[in-house]
Amino acid sequence: MKSRQNLELLLEEVKGQYYEVVEKNIELQATLDCYQDIKELLRFKKRYYSQEGILAQVIVKEHSTENHSFLIDRGSLHGTEKDMVVVHKHCLVGKVTHVYPLYSRVILVTDKKCRVAAYCSKTKACGIYVGTNQKGVTRLEHVSHLSKVMEGDLVISSGEGLVFPRGFGLGKIVSAEVDGLYFNTIVEPLINIADIHYCMVLKKGII
Repeated sequence: MKSRQNLELLLEEVKGQYYEVVEKNIELQATLDCYQDIKELLRFKKRYYSQEGILAQVIVKEHSTENHSFLIDRGSLHGTEKDMVVVHKHCLVGKVTHVYPLYSRVILVTDKKCRVAAYCSKTKACGIYVGTNQKGVTRLEHVSHLSKVMEGDLVISSGEGLVFPRGFGLGKIVSAEVDGLYFNTIVEPLINIADIHYCMVLKKGII
């Protein structure tokens, strides 16, 4: 009888140790997964922006025909300010529009209310990059019919204006046809915003 009780106690002890190992394994796996998500951003930050960038996690996403935005877990208490630029690696994601103590709202460059001065990498044709609230489809508007536009050319932010900086990727030209005085240009975004889990928040002045 005593031997059975000892075995039962030993079994309970082993169970306890097993659950501790499982808990530790989950913790380590979660840490590894998080690191895998952010390591490229940390490398990007270290290379270009030292300590000035704010690393943020995307906590809520909204992708509808009326709104393309997300919430990040960094607010005024973390140094986030309105109109700060949001990037992922070397692609432009959007800008901060509303700041609260613990989180902020970001309008994405794929939103039809967002406009970014941009140019084509090879031909240097200039225009305004505009979202359409559609997955995988944006536009480059106000490109003169006198310009040259090539399919496959990269669209890069030009830095004109008060918010968005120069030199960040936006998309690549899918098609371009002359329509009156301007090109009707369709652009495919370089990154799928829906897949972004972490981003970097920066002031234009430090970029």
